[in-house]
Amino acid sequence: MTAQPEAVALLSAPPVLVAPALLQALDLAPRPVPAWITDEAVRDSIRAGLIDIPDDLLRQPS
Repeated sequence: MTAQPEAVALLSAPPVLVAPALLQALDLAPRPVPAWITDEAVRDSIRAGLIDIPDDLLRQPS
């Protein structure tokens, strides 16, 4: 009689970290709106993705 191979449990893949910029580009995450923009129409346009804010303007001062 030949030995049967033991069943091997497959481990689930480790979680994948997806870059926030990719999620925002795919409309899967809200777009950040800088606090210094106070015009509500402009803020809504940024959230809708009609206006793109460069990353260097989104960084918090250190």
